[in-house]
Amino acid sequence: MKYRPDAQYAAPKNDAPDNTVPDAQEAYFLRAGEGPRHELGGQLQTILVGAPQSDGTTAMTTVELSKGPGLPAHVHERTHEALMVLEGRLRITLDGEEHVLTRGDTASIPAGTEHAYAGDGHYTKVLTMSAPGGLEKLIATAGQPTEHHIFGEQRGELDLDAVREAAADLDVSFV
Repeated sequence: MKYRPDAQYAAPKNDAPDNTVPDAQEAYFLRAGEGPRHELGGQLQTILVGAPQSDGTTAMTTVELSKGPGLPAHVHERTHEALMVLEGRLRITLDGEEHVLTRGDTASIPAGTEHAYAGDGHYTKVLTMSAPGGLEKLIATAGQPTEHHIFGEQRGELDLDAVREAAADLDVSFV
């Protein structure tokens, strides 16, 4: 799948309450592909549940990316993270050991585990979960909001300085 800015895409459907996440903890439904979306270094993150919606206990996002860089090596001091591949292939390094995950595979990443990931296929979509919540703010803060439902052509280098600055108040430090 290739993003074509010249093509006519369907407009987002902002006609129902199931298009956005609430500002606080409450029950809600979210339409497929909807939620706050941010793009960073060719990755598209869609927030499904953030710290505000879970009273800080959990975050869930999807991350979509093409083959190439994802996030460089980093560590969470207090946060347990899990990544499940929904589509494609994800190359992940856990404490120096590399693995390739495919559809349905899951990586459990306890706090203190150095890890990095990169897309290893034409198109990869990953479901992320972290506890406690808050990590969803990394790409949202370092990246740019987007209305698009697929990552764009802007697959330039990841601005590591911007990512480190966004991480300053989060439980993530880059190696």
